[in-house]
Amino acid sequence: MLEALDKKVASKLTYKGRLATYRFCDNVWTLVLSDVDFRVQVPGCPTSEVRSSKIKVVCVDEKLLVPDDAGDGTGEGGGGGVV
Repeated sequence: MLEALDKKVASKLTYKGRLATYRFCDNVWTLVLSDVDFRVQVPGCPTSEVRSSKIKVVCVDEKLLVPDDAGDGTGEGGGGGVV
């Protein structure tokens, strides 16, 4: 997915706000920001700006999302299973 975003998406999103709280638990970051300004830049279009009073950002380690069929903790499916 990251490769597709890198090669096919030309727009750019930036945001700026105050970090109200943050938490890291079980390889998941949770950030709560307040008074957030978003700026979207699309080639050939005027810049759009949006303001939000509060947002939550959740960042998950990719390895947690990939099924671990191999059972070795690497997150890479080995095609193994119980026979």
